[in-house]
Amino acid sequence: SPAINAALTYAATVGQVVQLPPGTFSVIEQISVPSNTGLRGAGRRQTILDFSLAPAGFSRIVSSGTTGITLSEFTAKDGWAGGAASNEYLIVLSTCIDARVERVMVIGS
Repeated sequence: SPAINAALTYAATVGQVVQLPPGTFSVIEQISVPSNTGLRGAGRRQTILDFSLAPAGFSRIVSSGTTGITLSEFTAKDGWAGGAASNEYLIVLSTCIDARVERVMVIGS
């Protein structure tokens, strides 16, 4: 996920979307989506962001106070039992303007 976060940071400076190829990506830290960018996979059943090995204690994909973000065409998967009791979620969009989630599948909390 450091590579995904670096790509998102760069993409935000030029207003682009980060395109992930087909495959399963093991992600062990939070993905932060900045304004004016997005994260797009090759399809819900083709691009899988697998957070199963990530430690507890944080939400997985986060965007807060942003404008113009898109999440699309991937699956986010986790194997922990987080949720409201532990304040951990797979996707958190907070106080965003023009945020879109399109064809994203969530498996887990």
